[in-house]
Amino acid sequence: MSNAAATTAVARPVKARGTASRLFLGRNANTVYALLLIVVIASVFVPYFAGVATVSFLLIDAVPILLMAMPMALIIITGEIDLSVASTAGLSAAVMGVLFHDAHWNVWWVFVACIIVGLLCGAFNGILITAIGLPSLAVTIGTLALFRGLALVVIGDEILSGRTQDANIAYLAKWLGLQGIRLREVRVVADDTAAIVAAVNALRVAHDYLFTTGGIGPTHDDITSECVAAAFGVPWEKHPEAWARMARHYQPGEFNEARQRMATMPRGATLIDNPVSIAPGFTIGNVHVMAGVPRIMQAMFTALRPTLQGGTPVQSRAVHAAGLLEGAIAAGLGAIQGRFPELDLGSYPFYRANANGVALVAKGTDPAALDACIAEVAALVHAQGKTPIPGEPEA
Repeated sequence: MSNAAATTAVARPVKARGTASRLFLGRNANTVYALLLIVVIASVFVPYFAGVATVSFLLIDAVPILLMAMPMALIIITGEIDLSVASTAGLSAAVMGVLFHDAHWNVWWVFVACIIVGLLCGAFNGILITAIGLPSLAVTIGTLALFRGLALVVIGDEILSGRTQDANIAYLAKWLGLQGIRLREVRVVADDTAAIVAAVNALRVAHDYLFTTGGIGPTHDDITSECVAAAFGVPWEKHPEAWARMARHYQPGEFNEARQRMATMPRGATLIDNPVSIAPGFTIGNVHVMAGVPRIMQAMFTALRPTLQGGTPVQSRAVHAAGLLEGAIAAGLGAIQGRFPELDLGSYPFYRANANGVALVAKGTDPAALDACIAEVAALVHAQGKTPIPGEPEA
């Protein structure tokens, strides 16, 4: 995509199936919504077919109920929430109820009124998202939901080809854990517009925060910024502050078209400072876009960290034992995990020149539970005739 074309284009968001529904009820959300929709439809049509209701019943009472059920059907079919459809359904239901029951309008005038309400809702939605630059309704609701952690999208053909080994995942997981933010999911995607847009749309709704790394440099394959704009359905355009910073940084004539790409961002983005090489990252909604070069990413993350809201820091307890075999303790570990479901208990074989064995690590936010859990783990190791040594083995 050329600079000229990208700066004026408004891309249509790609729908991410199932992600918005998980926002409310978890993995079983679609099933619950489907059951609710069936109940609503049954409550409307069964009386009519049973002969205890008339056609007027369907028009006066059933249509508003079905309109209110539309958002449920939309979520089941597309897996996404759309503000215009949801608001149209809800407000149209209210309008129909008032006009039928209270104002006694003719049925056709009521339908005309509902169409007008729908058009106004859609126009208002478009103004909110595109003109003002507000994030989508799904993201806004997501910030009010229970804390669901963070996802990371690693972008770059060089990662998938094996040419470059990613160093950012481990760094982010460590520091996010100290801030009480759990890294829940990582996706690695190619330098492909459709793949990046789909990943951003899926993960920004399913998690409290979404980080991306890579793809914000000056070359033709650095397309993350315009893809994020497409995911949010906003223009990709010159960012005044980023443009001014970079223009001041470079000598006259050096701030060329390629470098100007790094100052072109989704409308409404705020900057993430880059003290290493000046070109900033950015934030839009709950999506934080950073560089892929580890030194630059770490500097950006340091600038971003104070703005992130986390929970109780994740702590860990560990023991290890030489000569211990995973197969001998698997059942016992599973039983311990069952007694401490709030913790994550893992086993990690290690291989050293002088000895091989297994390290056992418990992670969580409750210190007392961690101490109790690791005590049981140590007892399990001791029962195998091995000596549990506190901590993890030396590298």
